[in-house]
Amino acid sequence: MTLGIYNIIWWVLRPILPLVLGWRQQKGKEQAGRRQDRYGQPYFDSRLSGVIWLHSVSIGETIAAISLAKALAQTQPEAQFLITTNTVSAAELVHRETATNLPLFHAFQPLDHPLFVDRFLAKVKPRVAIFMESDFWPNLVSRTAAKSVPVIFASSQLSTVAFQRWIRNPSLAKSVFATPQLVLAVDTIQARQFHQLGTHADCITV
Repeated sequence: MTLGIYNIIWWVLRPILPLVLGWRQQKGKEQAGRRQDRYGQPYFDSRLSGVIWLHSVSIGETIAAISLAKALAQTQPEAQFLITTNTVSAAELVHRETATNLPLFHAFQPLDHPLFVDRFLAKVKPRVAIFMESDFWPNLVSRTAAKSVPVIFASSQLSTVAFQRWIRNPSLAKSVFATPQLVLAVDTIQARQFHQLGTHADCITV
């Protein structure tokens, strides 16, 4: 599959996405009143300016993202942080941290439709994007890099199943894994996998 075909699929699915989100909300997998986040239009109480954006999925990655944001705040006290998550439980973790002194915002990850990703990037205007662990969406990664935003994969790893799925789609894989300026892989095996998927060896650190 190429990125072009991948995006055609998103455009074909566009009319049914509200139904899918409605079903997910009924199942408790979406937060009421936050559907606009999924369309790339999150609401923030105050204006964001050059945020450090960390993308996680669920609780484990979000705990790591919060810890990383706190560490970065020690060296960059003027920085603002945005953590995007996929799950409601992870969002609750971030919201608890927003009550602290850390200048932290939350949004649900936009769906990977190119229009929604572009809306999100136009609103957030991140100065760096850090993708935690193993959640790599083709448009979210490639369109961020296309805006000249430095992309980092942190604590990077892929399951055997995920790696095999990507390796069978080399064109799509290259659009994702050739983009980061830095990949912080968890071990040498993972480093080798990222290199096979298109990341330049000089960009990979174990």
